[in-house]
Amino acid sequence: MESYLNVGGVNSGLRISHGEVSLIAGIGRHRLRITDTVSAANERADQLVVTFTGDLIMPSIGIGSGYVGSILPTTPQRITRDGSFPIVFDIEVTDDQIRRIEDRRSVSADGGFDLALNLRIESIDAQNAISHGSGQLQPHKFSREAWLEGLRQVGFRHVQIIELEVMDSSDRPTISQAIEFFKQAQSRYFNGEYREVAESLRQSLNAIVGISGDEEIDAEQLARELGELQKQTRTSKVGYPPRVEHVRKALKFVSDIGAHPEVGDTNRFDALAQLNMTAGLIQWYAMH
Repeated sequence: MESYLNVGGVNSGLRISHGEVSLIAGIGRHRLRITDTVSAANERADQLVVTFTGDLIMPSIGIGSGYVGSILPTTPQRITRDGSFPIVFDIEVTDDQIRRIEDRRSVSADGGFDLALNLRIESIDAQNAISHGSGQLQPHKFSREAWLEGLRQVGFRHVQIIELEVMDSSDRPTISQAIEFFKQAQSRYFNGEYREVAESLRQSLNAIVGISGDEEIDAEQLARELGELQKQTRTSKVGYPPRVEHVRKALKFVSDIGAHPEVGDTNRFDALAQLNMTAGLIQWYAMH
């Protein structure tokens, strides 16, 4: 993808070809880095010396303007009529900013998200006349793979998922199978595949009680069963097993991806809540 910017009084004088987006690790402070290529799109821009500053915007973050940070001033570079040069846009970010981005980013179907650059441009011509301009680049795509690799590089830790206590389930094939599906769900969570987390957890919730296929659960059925449990409590003691089984069915109802067909319907917090609740259920069934 390419963007064109006005510079030094020359309309669409600069061509910026989009390159890679990455997250560079530091100590406490890190850098979001966008590496593009600059070339002359109009011969009148020849020999201009340009410097860029500006702001990085994350349109999908859902907070105010989506402002992330300021672009550090680039090294002055001379434009030549037939040449090009790489340009590095660096934006300093803290651990807290990275967490906020990860918490609130809205991913596209391929798992990536967009970053926009609002640039301020200073140019100096052959007579040392200084001009200032501004422009916005077309959004840069931060791919899911590059973002997750960046998180690993900076040592980012997701919100803690409840861990399953180490247990010997060799003689409990249903629990072993449930744990395997749960691990699959964890892996999908850390890869940002939140909708697929629900799918794996639904299989785990089936495996807990030895169901190999699927178990249809609907809201009316859940309401009837809960009503029956409430009636029983009026005449007899209702222990944990039937109560927990009702919770298992209710959680399966939550994890029904058929009710959440779009990727964006299941976000990180939806997936995290289901992981933690399922972990508790597996632990309970394993001990009973």
